[in-house]
Amino acid sequence: MSKAIIVIIVIFLLIGISIPFLFFLQEKPTVEKIPDTYNISLRYFFDNGSQTNANVYVFLGNQLIKSFNSSLDAYSFLTLPANNTYFIYGIKDGFYINKQEINTFYGDKLIRKDFYLIPFGNIDLKASTSLSQMSDIYLSINVTGLLQEGVACIRWSNNIISTNIINANETNKPKRIEEKVDKCYLLNNIEDTNKVLDLKFKTFLGINDADFINLFIIDRDYDIKTGYLTAEDSDGNDIGIKDMNLTIRY
Repeated sequence: MSKAIIVIIVIFLLIGISIPFLFFLQEKPTVEKIPDTYNISLRYFFDNGSQTNANVYVFLGNQLIKSFNSSLDAYSFLTLPANNTYFIYGIKDGFYINKQEINTFYGDKLIRKDFYLIPFGNIDLKASTSLSQMSDIYLSINVTGLLQEGVACIRWSNNIISTNIINANETNKPKRIEEKVDKCYLLNNIEDTNKVLDLKFKTFLGINDADFINLFIIDRDYDIKTGYLTAEDSDGNDIGIKDMNLTIRY
């Protein structure tokens, strides 16, 4: 057999071997890497220990990534990508919003959580006296349950020069009522107690039947769009307990 024939045979053999190999490299399926995830099991309860359901919203930063209604009698399941911080809000009418932070950076990738919903408190407002030539009025805020991060705001009529609550610190007025009040004071949490505010006022030339002091009691709750505890949501709406009002007249 001549050398030329041998060379031709070798070339054909190499081509025959190379074609399947090249085809295999080109068509070899890519193996998709399974993303690293955390599995969250969650339930919501009343403060008496009985399970309930809630509207659940899951945020990554300011982005809503999941929403669902949780189970009334079992765990609800949630899968979240690793290496993030999530905020989970549980919402139910008549209750303060439950805000929870979930980190998926390290630790057990099977997370089981029980969350408790806190009901709005019942609030009763009373004044110790009507307006008169006296300069002191004691305002009673009787709370059964919780008033969360309360704020007391006041407005007074023209014959009253100034009004101050001397046993509370002044704070910023909520935007949605800033045109309706003159001052606001921080109350913080009031829970299962009777808080008394010492209100002092000064008059110009005396007061009459047209004079008044208006007291507004406002609480704070979470705005899920911003994550902040606030007296109003990002659209300017009242959140938490509906604002309460007491008018003290002459």
